Amino acid sequence: MEKIALVYTLVGSKEEATNLAKGLIQNHQAACVNIFPCQSVYEWEGEIQESNEWSLLIKTSSEHCQALCDYLSKNHPYQIPAILCHDQIQSSSPFANWVNQQL
Repeated sequence: MEKIALVYTLVGSKEEATNLAKGLIQNHQAACVNIFPCQSVYEWEGEIQESNEWSLLIKTSSEHCQALCDYLSKNHPYQIPAILCHDQIQSSSPFANWVNQQL
C-alpha cells in the first residue's frame, strides 16, 4: 500500500464541475476527478438552504495537494468554497503509481 491525496469540493453545476476537473487534469495537478450529483442542506445567511450540487472527488499526490487547492481557490465559483484535502490516503500500489505517473 502507498499513499495518495484526495481532495473534495462542491460546485453548483455539472458544467462548473467539468471545467474545474479538466483544468486540474490539463495542469497535471490531478490524475482523475470523479463527479457526482448530490443534494446539500446547510445554513447560509441565517436561512436553511437546500440545493442540488455537484461533488468532485479528486485524486492527486501529497506533493500536488497544495497547488491543487490553490488552483481550486482561484477558480472556484463559490464565495466560500468547501475544499477538503486528506493527503494520507492508503491506496493500492498500482493505483498510486498510476496517479503519480499522471502528475
